[in-house]
Amino acid sequence: MAADIPVMMWGAPGIGKSSIIRVIAQESRIPCEVVVGSVREPSDFAGLPVVRDNTGDVPDVPLAPPDWAKRLYDAGHGILFLDEITTAPPAVQAAMLRVVLDRNVGSLQLPQKVRIIAAGNPSDEAADGWDLAPPLANRFLHLEIAADANTFIDGMTLGWESTVRTSSLTSPEASDFSKAKSMVSGFISKRRELLHQLPKTESISGKAWPSPRTWEMVSKIVPYMNDKYSLYLAVSGLVGEGAAVEFLSWAENNDLPSPETIINEPSSVDWNDRHDRVFAMANSLVTYFADIPDHNDAAFEVWEDIWNALAYAAENGPADIVALSAKKLIELKQPSWGFPQQAKVFLSVLRDAGLIRQASRHKG
Repeated sequence: MAADIPVMMWGAPGIGKSSIIRVIAQESRIPCEVVVGSVREPSDFAGLPVVRDNTGDVPDVPLAPPDWAKRLYDAGHGILFLDEITTAPPAVQAAMLRVVLDRNVGSLQLPQKVRIIAAGNPSDEAADGWDLAPPLANRFLHLEIAADANTFIDGMTLGWESTVRTSSLTSPEASDFSKAKSMVSGFISKRRELLHQLPKTESISGKAWPSPRTWEMVSKIVPYMNDKYSLYLAVSGLVGEGAAVEFLSWAENNDLPSPETIINEPSSVDWNDRHDRVFAMANSLVTYFADIPDHNDAAFEVWEDIWNALAYAAENGPADIVALSAKKLIELKQPSWGFPQQAKVFLSVLRDAGLIRQASRHKG
């Protein structure tokens, strides 16, 4: 919820999935709208056509949102809980796609502070159950919910609110997201075949699997995790267990310095390291600059500092690898900025790659 990633909770009937969400909503003091998939039609998510004006050549036919969407819109925040989603037939699941990813319900755009959580039973344990369609499954972080005796005892004794814990969360800074993006891109540069792997069987494709969408979600949620087990649950819930194990192992063995550290002291980094690690470190600088909200005079100073760092990296490491990041940084240049002298170290590489015209066009 903190990272704004839709969650799919899997668990046997009666295990308490709905109760968890109710407690979270109560403790967070936010509204919760429960929508049960088995009793809904596609129009409950796609909207119901309503003719407003039939006098012109083209009638005005908006898609009217349902009442639950209107209540969340008016509240400005809350939880949309899609319960028993595995009992929703394929047509209803298809209508949920835009709701889960884009928050679009008919002609209504749900507020950014609305969080989306779904719950369902495995298809073999659900009455008239369906596997999740791969496009819908790929929009969720999947979590397995199991019965835990200690949690049940605590809830019965101390109240169910005592079972809600958020102590594993951190409060990330902007640079943490830049670093996470670079970790993901650095890993994919080494294991390109893991960028998109649609499972071959329906039951598996209805769970977590790697795609560009889920890898981007990984970069959004990694900064919030501060313990290995929570991090493993989050990443495996997005890209599947196999890809998660490889990514986390790579990330642990390639603990990247923060972008600020590289910018302030590029000599502190070993630029003769493995190419995938060098790529990740150099790319983190570009990501860090791209995430700056306003490219004003202060951003120009950061721009120059990053060029200094990239120039140092190219002179003390694989220039062709660093040049990939230099090319991306050029594309972020503002029209009023001159082309930095520090970039001259990349001219030969850019020329060999056929990019010399682009570099010359930006030269100040």
